[in-house]
Amino acid sequence: MTPNKAEKMSSAGSIKSTSRRGSLQYPEMPDAASQIATNNQNQDHSLSTTSTPVDAVLFMGLTGSGKSTLISLLADEAVQVGHDLSSCTSEARGYVATIDGHCTLLLDTPGFDDTDRTDFDIVSEIATGLHLLYVANLNVRGVIYVQRITDTRMSGASRRSLEILDSICGIPASANITFVTTMWDKLGPDADTKGMDRTEEMKKLFLASFIERGAQVGQHNGTAPSAQNIIRNVLARNQPVLLELQRENELQNLTLEQTGVGKILRHDIQRQQNEYDAELKDMEQQLLEAQRCNDRAAIELLTEDVERQKESLRRLEESRRQLNFGVQQLGEMKHASLEREFEEARKLDLAVGQDVNDDIRARIRRTTQRTRSLQNDQHWEEQSFQQEKARLQHASGRRDRERLTLQKARRHAEREVLRRRTTRTTGLFWEVMFQEVYHIRQY
Repeated sequence: MTPNKAEKMSSAGSIKSTSRRGSLQYPEMPDAASQIATNNQNQDHSLSTTSTPVDAVLFMGLTGSGKSTLISLLADEAVQVGHDLSSCTSEARGYVATIDGHCTLLLDTPGFDDTDRTDFDIVSEIATGLHLLYVANLNVRGVIYVQRITDTRMSGASRRSLEILDSICGIPASANITFVTTMWDKLGPDADTKGMDRTEEMKKLFLASFIERGAQVGQHNGTAPSAQNIIRNVLARNQPVLLELQRENELQNLTLEQTGVGKILRHDIQRQQNEYDAELKDMEQQLLEAQRCNDRAAIELLTEDVERQKESLRRLEESRRQLNFGVQQLGEMKHASLEREFEEARKLDLAVGQDVNDDIRARIRRTTQRTRSLQNDQHWEEQSFQQEKARLQHASGRRDRERLTLQKARRHAEREVLRRRTTRTTGLFWEVMFQEVYHIRQY
């Protein structure tokens, strides 16, 4: 047994003993993870040919960077792949891949700019996934961070993702990180030159600290041989490593808030709460103004905005509360969530019929996700339109009132000028008449 495995066994016990401590046990974990945990209970593995994974590779990157596409070229099973910038990976999910007879688990994770999930949700997914790997005695051999070469600059989400990557891996595991650039075929003319220039710029400006600690940078051209070479290099050059988040969770038994990445999340949640509180006060002030003006359209829209903002604050408060949980509690919450999903899937099977095959179910899930995304987009567009309409109506009404007031003032001023002119004319006429009469009387 390798030193890493001995350390794990002494720290966490076997799967069975860990289970007695209440460790996470999924009734039907995604893909092969449940079988892996069972098969690895009493086995010692080497790097020889085996049908059961003994190593794992973690995949991270932004939504639409090509993580799932890369995994699909390696996995022994079908992988759901998105074709736009909406996330098709909503949870951490493991896929078995056999490279040169060596069986490895590839752990796919949601992007940190996920369309429907917060950074806390995603870190919680990753923490739970790493906990499962630890309990199943699966060594992390590498972390692959996927980055689009087509990005002309590093966005705030990209920098944020790198910061979280650093906190999850820690300094000792930095040498096990491989940054893989994708989508070179979309650079157009002089793709190689553009790609190399951007790679060098990225290495210099954003990846220097990782590279100094031993991280590698590679290129994926979109083919299966390219993907296999990337995994071969990861397995060949890296020794098994305990990631910083695993060390904090499994060996030190810290809550998520006490971990390095948890401190980042806590700071973010506090910042977001302050921003949301300020926005809520502004919305409530606007609502009071609309109520004073009896602007029904604005009142309706602002009331919805206020409720939505309060719901966002409630979600942030729930995230803050869950930061106090350990990985065990997070896993149990995930377990309960999966059970609810399984129950919903079972009801769907009963409603549609037991003969529904996996392909149809996958299509239903993809269609549901796409529909939800389109509905959210439509909702926000309608809300923005209604807000702009209400603002314009309010502004138009204000301008109409100002115009009427101005017209009244102008008419009043014109009447006053006319009155003064008439008075003056009448006075002059009377004065002339008086003088003429007076002079006539003198004569």
